[in-house]
Amino acid sequence: MGIAVGIDLGTTNSCVAVVQAQRARVVEDAEGKRIQPSVISFHPGGATLAGQKAKDRLVIDPKNTIYSFKRLLGRKILSEEMQNITDEFPYSVMEGPDGIPVIQARGQELSLPEISAIMLKYLREMCTQTLGVDIDELVITVPANFNDVQRSSTKVAARIAGFNVLRILNEPTAAALAYGFGGQLTEKIAVYDFGGGTFDITIIELMDDIFEVLSTAGETFLGGDDFDEKIVEEMRRQFLFMHRYDLGEDPIAMQRVRTVAERIKCQLSNLDEVEATLREIAYGPGGVAIDFSFKITRTKFESMIEPLVDKSIATCQESLKLAKLDASSLDSLILVGGSTRIPLVRKKVKEFFNKEPRTEINPDEVVAIGAAIHAFSLTGEELPEDLPAPVEPGSGVDSADMLEPVRTSAPMAKPTGARPPPPPIDSTQRIPKLQKTIMGLPAPLESDEPSHEDPGGDLPDVKSQAPPPVIEMEPDPPPVIEMAPESPPPPPVIPSKKAPPPPPVIEMEPDPPPPPIDLVAGEDRVLPKDEKGSFSIPMVSTAAASTLLLDVTPRGLGVATAGGYCDQIIERNAAIPVEQSRLFSTSTDNQVAVAINIFQGESRRVEQNTLLGQVHLSGLRPAQRGEVKIKVVFEIDTDGILGVSAVNEESGEAQDTRIQLLGGLNEDQVNALVSKYSKS
Repeated sequence: MGIAVGIDLGTTNSCVAVVQAQRARVVEDAEGKRIQPSVISFHPGGATLAGQKAKDRLVIDPKNTIYSFKRLLGRKILSEEMQNITDEFPYSVMEGPDGIPVIQARGQELSLPEISAIMLKYLREMCTQTLGVDIDELVITVPANFNDVQRSSTKVAARIAGFNVLRILNEPTAAALAYGFGGQLTEKIAVYDFGGGTFDITIIELMDDIFEVLSTAGETFLGGDDFDEKIVEEMRRQFLFMHRYDLGEDPIAMQRVRTVAERIKCQLSNLDEVEATLREIAYGPGGVAIDFSFKITRTKFESMIEPLVDKSIATCQESLKLAKLDASSLDSLILVGGSTRIPLVRKKVKEFFNKEPRTEINPDEVVAIGAAIHAFSLTGEELPEDLPAPVEPGSGVDSADMLEPVRTSAPMAKPTGARPPPPPIDSTQRIPKLQKTIMGLPAPLESDEPSHEDPGGDLPDVKSQAPPPVIEMEPDPPPVIEMAPESPPPPPVIPSKKAPPPPPVIEMEPDPPPPPIDLVAGEDRVLPKDEKGSFSIPMVSTAAASTLLLDVTPRGLGVATAGGYCDQIIERNAAIPVEQSRLFSTSTDNQVAVAINIFQGESRRVEQNTLLGQVHLSGLRPAQRGEVKIKVVFEIDTDGILGVSAVNEESGEAQDTRIQLLGGLNEDQVNALVSKYSKS
């Protein structure tokens, strides 16, 4: 076992850390950036881009640039939550085998584990380039509320990328590790983790070198993306009112709106009012370009997002109740995730817990740092102080020398017409003491709290979907297992995509011309390359190898029974690793096979829980109903991954047993992807 890194594969951004000279170090890319956007783009020239270069293409080629893919991982595409977000994505999300989502880009279909693997492979090659050492072992983090399919898919993605996964670690636990090492502590802490796509609250008790999770709760569809979407909706409504055209009809225009909305959200953490101008966002009659000026105050923004923040506080109350504690019982409060920089979030959290939160470690990096510390505790090996010279990255996912987009030097043709454009923005009326900074292409400025969008409003309408059929079982006694069975409107606006195209180029399929530069009033907060003066860097204790993590399963687990009920076998917040079993019997005469539906959730009704998969058992002795007994065993390992088996009690053997986790890949598919990316 050699050196291992810790990776926080986030919805919006990813981060890698490693222990060096008894300190946790965040690994930078070739340009010195510590945070990497979780974005993948498929270039028309054949290259696959990841990180910042991929994010730069969001407003050029949104149909082939994939972001927020973590939100789709391990989910059924027909669920209402999935429909809410996939309808707004500019790229194509299709239904694959067993109802799992697949991404279509550049004429190919890719599974979510494969998309995640591309990002992880990029991070691995970044480490090789920066450190000069090829590291193929890691501890990877996931939201505490990730279900078994999502955890398994994450582990498969790391395997495809060439990593050996030492452990899957819950993100809040990783954050606690980053804050807890190096001292003899006995205290109870709350980890409030509000990221780009998910929210978690975890209560942990620290006793010297033992970290015991007392409870965890969260929302897998609540994050900074939803804050962005509130601004996006307001911008769409205002433009629709002014010009009678919905910007949602144009994917490129919408991506520009989302990019600006993200920047506005970040700046409202420091400013009371922000003004943005999107140039040539659409075209009017005769092809006349239309600029769009948008202004919003922090007060307005906070009124829009307050229900979402309150939702996170309600989840905090749930977590305390599960831990049988109240806020006054806690000793410390840790903030994790970029969304915790929003003043309203900090205000609400401080009021609820009645404590000043700890923020001395960068909230965007703390999870990766904790994962690196745990990786060191598992291997006992750290990165040497004297590193070899960095080596060139491999030929897989493009990194520092990624293929540049094909550009045309000719200016974009401007349509003409009788209708004049709206009056230009008066620069003398900008916000006092603010300096307008360029945002957008070709090289967007870094944002210290980037995020992506997830629809949260009433545009557009969502189509309802029927739930999947349920295969029922009945517990014993009498348990049985059944077989699977009004003023005049202005002239309408013409979408910008119908404007005259730029002059053609002779080279390979070109990129679309970059849109005009969008302006956002205010100065971005850009962190310095060396953040030691701003945030503390945890010192890793020599006793790290003796650390014991006692985690819990975030949701109850059970099987479907007769009458549409769910018989829970493992309860929510049960300490892991854990193994539980239950006896069942056949439901019909001469039954020779059973199919057991596995559900996650706390409801007694199966339709209110999440179907994870099935276990099939054949070769049963034909007999009267109820005579043949079947033992169902649930086992959760230290990674929080569930294993289920069904055993014929008469023979003592698990005959022809297989587990098919819905949303996952089978072994042949995984091996094919491992081979594909090991050769690239």
